[in-house]
Amino acid sequence: MRIADAGSPGATRALVSEYLSNPGEGLINDMRRLVSAPWSSMIYLSPLADYEKALEGSANETRCRYVDGTKDPFRLLTGDLPLLLRLASRAKSSGSARLKVNPALDPDPSSHVSNWHRYSRQLLARSPVLYLTDSMRSLATWTYLSDRDTTRKAPRLPAFLVCPQLDPQHKAALDLYGVQWIESTVAQFTKTYLSSNREEIHQGLK
Repeated sequence: MRIADAGSPGATRALVSEYLSNPGEGLINDMRRLVSAPWSSMIYLSPLADYEKALEGSANETRCRYVDGTKDPFRLLTGDLPLLLRLASRAKSSGSARLKVNPALDPDPSSHVSNWHRYSRQLLARSPVLYLTDSMRSLATWTYLSDRDTTRKAPRLPAFLVCPQLDPQHKAALDLYGVQWIESTVAQFTKTYLSSNREEIHQGLK
């Protein structure tokens, strides 16, 4: 993607939206592995359209409950299906939509995304958590991490961060929040540990 060649803010916006709304096959395959893994919930903070593309012609569509927190009115969810909650507006190829890359930080307490954001933080507070990102520059990611109890004497549920690189101050923060770093890209992690051929995946889906 060559942003420098776009020539104008409008053309740049259209180019970025085109890229985000048409992810490559590698990103789509990574999402297929993620959706197929035995999670109870997935909180999604990316405008990429890889989830929608991953479901095209896939049996996984019936295995997850998909909620678009930027559009769907808040409601309490029932049932046993794993939840995939999108908290970033999905990119459109037309480039006409205003992307909210971090709407999980929406200050309006009455908005759909703010209500779903609070719900997602409750989910993460009562379960082991795996954070997956290729960069820790996202303020939304740090918002979720900072929810964790920093009292070392208090029992804390396990948490892991998959990220290829961390600055020293980020490593120190992870130790404070009780999060273990897994040095890997998201793509490498999904290919290595979330392959459908792994026995652990099959056991978790039973």
